[in-house]
Order: sequence, then structure tokens, then C-alpha cells
Amino acid sequence: MGKDGMMDFDDDGRNGEQIEALRREAIEVVEFYCGEMKEVERLIVFAGEILKFAMPDVAGKIGIRWWKMKGGAKDREPVLVRWDLVKTGKKAGMPAKPTRIANPSVSIKSFKNGVIAYETAVEAVALINRWKRLKGFLVGIKANHSRYISGVSANGKSVKRIGQKLGSMHGLLVRDLIRQGSVVPDEFDDYGKRMRGEL
Repeated sequence: MGKDGMMDFDDDGRNGEQIEALRREAIEVVEFYCGEMKEVERLIVFAGEILKFAMPDVAGKIGIRWWKMKGGAKDREPVLVRWDLVKTGKKAGMPAKPTRIANPSVSIKSFKNGVIAYETAVEAVALINRWKRLKGFLVGIKANHSRYISGVSANGKSVKRIGQKLGSMHGLLVRDLIRQGSVVPDEFDDYGKRMRGEL
């Protein structure tokens, strides 16, 4: 910053260091949550494998499935499921397709290896809930970015276009000041040229 309170013409901005610090912190935050989500997914798959082998393929068996998310998203979400008996039709008495459940029933402890299955499922529910929170956080970042971009488009002015306009105004001002007989400091003239990419 110059003595007159004006910015030195070779500065990147008044808060250049703070902006760079924010950039680094934002990257660290996103990388942390992405890394956490990968680890959570890895553990959910691990829990699913334990459940697969802990319980026989009979009605009441619980497990984990990765189902397509609502809204046509390509992503799949982890879901705790249970196979119940088909009560009617030719397949009566056989396990039906899995249905989503929120929590495991304590009754599964009566199965062989049921205690292990129950404890695993409890931890799986905690992991699935953590996964949902992480997913929501990361999707929120993306949604905010999209809203910002669409807002810029709606206003009809991008930062780049505004910069070009200011560069044009700077050039016109230098020209008019010279015509008016004013002395234009070289650093001010060069500053505008750098901002326009001419130097």
C-alpha cells in the first residue's frame, strides 16, 4: 500500500494474502471431507461383507445394498435392508426382495452369528448416517457454486467482462489526461497495460 493510501500498482489485490489463505483452507476442507467419505464408503462395504457371511440366506437376513438415489442421479446410496417372507403367491414362504429398514431388529440376535450381525448392523447404520451428512455437505458446496455461476450469467456480467470494461476505461482515461495536458505517471499507465494483458 502506498503512503497516499492507494494500492501499489504491482499488488495483486488488497487482500491477496488472505485470499490465498482462504484458497488453501477451502482445498484442505474439501479434501478432508472427500477423504472421510471414501473411508466411510470403504467401511460400509466392509460391514456389508460381514453381514453377507454372518447370516444365512433366509427371511429376516439383513444386509447392505447400494441403490440408485432419488431424482435420477447416477450416484448410489448405501441402504440397510432386510429380506422378509413372501406371504402370498407361488413364492409364499420364501425370502422376498430386500426392503429398506432404518435400524436392525434385536431379534436377529437369535440367528447363528446373530450377535455379530446385529452389532455390525448398528455400526453400519452410524456409517450410513455419516455418509449422508458428508454427501449433503459436498453436494451443498457444488450447489452453491452452481448458484453463483448462474447468478453471474443472469446478471449478464462476468468478472472477465467487467475487467475488460475497466481496462478500456483506463485506456480512455490515460488518453484524455494526456490530451488535457496532465502528466500520467508511467506506473499508472503500465499498471493498466498489465491489467489488459498488454505487458
